[in-house]
Amino acid sequence: MEPLQSTRSDSTPQARTPIQWSAIEASDYTVLVTNLRSIGCPEQTIRDIVLGRIDREFDAKTRVTSNRSEGSQGNGSSIAFDRDTLRQQKMDVISALFGSPERIAASSDDARSSQQGADSAENEAVVPLALASAPGLKFQDEQLSVLENVRAEFIKSIGGLDQNPSDPEYLRRWVQAQAHADERIRTLLGAEVYQNLQLAALHQ
Repeated sequence: MEPLQSTRSDSTPQARTPIQWSAIEASDYTVLVTNLRSIGCPEQTIRDIVLGRIDREFDAKTRVTSNRSEGSQGNGSSIAFDRDTLRQQKMDVISALFGSPERIAASSDDARSSQQGADSAENEAVVPLALASAPGLKFQDEQLSVLENVRAEFIKSIGGLDQNPSDPEYLRRWVQAQAHADERIRTLLGAEVYQNLQLAALHQ
């Protein structure tokens, strides 16, 4: 099976060593954020990755607390106190990493506005991960099959790649299909493969 190729016109240096998620991964959120910033990962992407992980961690803690309370004679006020404590701990972790919720929201709005402005200026849509060049990443046959299927679905959704990129309707289809294709990769192949592909796309 042929390796996945990018549709971008610019060439990728052959000597470039891909960054693996395992080299960036860290259980300590502060270290993880530092590692992601050190490779030039955009702040919005860093927040998406880290906040998603924090959400999963504290959701799991909340479920454990709820299950433990249901199996004991604890009263409702005690359960509510435990949940409020976890909620406050979660906010403390987020604030220590990224600042107040208001600051996070403002930064996200700024990032989206900047990206929208850049996209409008360049009149270019984001290449979906299924089309991104990732020569240094190793995939199993089943994973390659999933990527090929997602790529084929994307191309079919936009009506083919040989169209006028300045056509607003074509760009609209591209943006919608790109978001759907990337989410399919995250769902079918898991977070680590998805994040490795993101890192490979960042360094093209």
